[in-house]
Amino acid sequence: MSRLALALIAILQSAPLAAQLAPGAQFGGVIGYSVVGGGDSRAVVGTGVTGAGRAGLHLRGFVSLPLAARALSFQGELFYNRLTSGANTYAIVGALSARSALVDQTLGLTGSFVASTSHSARVAPYFALGAGLFTSSLGSNPDPLGTDVTHTDHGMGFGLVAGGGVRWRIGRPTLLLDWRYYQALHSTRGSSFMPFSVGLAF
Repeated sequence: MSRLALALIAILQSAPLAAQLAPGAQFGGVIGYSVVGGGDSRAVVGTGVTGAGRAGLHLRGFVSLPLAARALSFQGELFYNRLTSGANTYAIVGALSARSALVDQTLGLTGSFVASTSHSARVAPYFALGAGLFTSSLGSNPDPLGTDVTHTDHGMGFGLVAGGGVRWRIGRPTLLLDWRYYQALHSTRGSSFMPFSVGLAF
């Protein structure tokens, strides 16, 4: 977790520089409560393990660059997501029964196009669609009753993200109420997830 946290801190520290280099750019971050996106996205990996089933933590830092149309921007994002499961927990994946990972972590770097209904309104809904690189880490224990992670499956590949939210300008910072859906597409992946987040843009 320490390396993932350091990566997120790094992008948040570098974002103000990017905002200075690109007039009109914004930077910020969100923290959220991430729930499992649905069973249809699950895959069986390693020794019969699949993604976790309990909600968890979501962190995301971003830099947003305005495009020619003022209500449209390109947003580079670094995110970290963590789901968990209890011991002796199983999920049905297709016709198979697979052990749910004790810890299901995803770290990703994505680029999204964000369209807002208004550039100047104090309160404005927005919509986002993007893709990027996802790295997955599923920690498990061959003992069904074991609660400590003794084996980890790793994967890396392409993933998709979509969602939306509401911007509320409260002065210099802008309050964000945000919802996203993330789906990794590589074979060694965790569960899809939907974080509901709150954050600030500057």
